Amino acid sequence: MTRPAVPPPFAVGALLAPLPLFAYGTLLPGQPLAGLLAPHVVAAAPATVAGRLHWHACRQFPVVVVDPAARTWGLRVQVDPDAGLLGRLAAEELACGYEARWVEATGADGNALGPTLLFTWPWVGTTVGPEIVGGRFTAPEVLETGYRTSRPPGCRRPPAPHDAPTGGHAP
Repeated sequence: MTRPAVPPPFAVGALLAPLPLFAYGTLLPGQPLAGLLAPHVVAAAPATVAGRLHWHACRQFPVVVVDPAARTWGLRVQVDPDAGLLGRLAAEELACGYEARWVEATGADGNALGPTLLFTWPWVGTTVGPEIVGGRFTAPEVLETGYRTSRPPGCRRPPAPHDAPTGGHAP
């Protein structure tokens, strides 16, 4: 009996590497929840995923509805695994009704970027508001700029300009 192949995000050693997450709404730079994500971002790149971007019925935040015929723009961010942020974020999003899916993200140049965690909205119907035309929650230049606090994995905070190298992690 052969074992099924382990999907790439769960391969041996993957938990030590930055974790890929697709940010498309209130976690994007300049949005209300960006401060939760930004300190833990190691790298970010503009990307798209298959899905249709809508307002939630309350019109306070966007949701992605799975649709292979549509594209949603955002950032594929690499999140520092030491931060524990992805676990907290997943618990919050799943408790609010989102589904977590591994999807293929595509870079702005059209090249595949690899498996990426995406929180989608499965409750199509009364909880989905109008479509956000063009699949963009924010201006393209915001996606190009990304997070200004990107840092190497394992750092506890972005280094200040006056910090002297210590050879270890920041407190």
